[in-house]
Amino acid sequence: MNLKKHMNRPYLFFALSLSLLSESALHSLQFPGPDVPALLRVNSVRRTSFGQFFQQDQRQVLISRGGGVMNLVAADGPSGALFYIRAFRGLGTQQELATLGQALVEARVGMQSDCTLGSMNAGHIEVTWYGRNGRQNTFRVALQEEAPPSQRCPDSVFFLVEAIDRFIDDAVSGFPQD
Repeated sequence: MNLKKHMNRPYLFFALSLSLLSESALHSLQFPGPDVPALLRVNSVRRTSFGQFFQQDQRQVLISRGGGVMNLVAADGPSGALFYIRAFRGLGTQQELATLGQALVEARVGMQSDCTLGSMNAGHIEVTWYGRNGRQNTFRVALQEEAPPSQRCPDSVFFLVEAIDRFIDDAVSGFPQD
C-alpha cells in the first residue's frame, strides 16, 4: 500500500487508517475533551536518517479547542514497507493549551504563509488553523537543510512547530491508551 499518495487527502488517509485498526481498537477510539470543534489540523511527513538507514513518519493530528488530540502515525522503514499505523489520543491541560495558544498568536497563524525551516530531517508540516466565525488558514512548512533567505520561516514558526509537537506529546503521554 502506498500511503504517500493518500497523505495528500487528509480525511481519506484518516478514514483509511481507521479502517486498518482492529474492531476492538475502533470501539475505544473516541475524541477526548469537552468539545470537538477543531483548533488545528497538522499533517506531516518527516524523514529521519540513521546513517544509511532511515525512517519516515507520516502523522495526521487533530487538536480540538478543548485540548483533545487524535494522532494517527504511520511509519515506513528503509525498504518503504509499512512498519505500523497507530492511533493515539490525549487531552492537554488548560496550561498546555494556553501555551499552545500563545505560540499560535506569536506566529500570527491566521496570516502565516508557506515557508522553510532549516532541519537535519527532510519532510514537511502542513498546519491548518481553524479560527472563530469560520476563519481558517493553511500553510506548509518545508523541512530541509538550506533555504533561500526569502523563503525562510520567521523564528515564531519554529517555536510554533515546537509548541505543537510538545502539546501533542504531553497530551498523549498523560492519557491512558487502549
